[in-house]
Amino acid sequence: MLKYVIRASLVQFLGGTFGYPFQLVQLETGKLLGQLRGTSDVRIAGQSAATDEGASPEDAYSVEALAFSKAMSPGTAAAQPSPILLAAGDLKGKLLIYEASKLLARGSGPRHQVTLTSGATRLSWHPLGLPVVAVGQTDGVVEVVNGLTGEVLSKCLGHQEQILD
Repeated sequence: MLKYVIRASLVQFLGGTFGYPFQLVQLETGKLLGQLRGTSDVRIAGQSAATDEGASPEDAYSVEALAFSKAMSPGTAAAQPSPILLAAGDLKGKLLIYEASKLLARGSGPRHQVTLTSGATRLSWHPLGLPVVAVGQTDGVVEVVNGLTGEVLSKCLGHQEQILD
């Protein structure tokens, strides 16, 4: 199953399939820029694969939901603009939040790791560009998370229909 996010302003593509890491590709050149591997590892293209040799099955990270935040809308009250963020959620109940501009920095990991009540099925960032993401989960809970701090701001309970679709 292919999952992808395209960020037009970065002219980059982030996509992957079951059993393989997500790959960040420069669309204009087709160049592989890096990969999201494991629960906290970002591998830059050309970097040594030595870190994978001792990885256990528990280290495998299967992304179910993926989304970039939007740039802050003009007129939105904010002391300073927030960075573009990338949220990745898995079925094991982890939400990883990366800062897009630092995604390929050597040694870069997620900005925050949030433990959810259950597996993530869908992510949706605030439509005006505020750094807030809603995470729909397999148990029907929707958690609202601050992307800058990793703090869970609220939980919405009792959903029984499809979440965020």
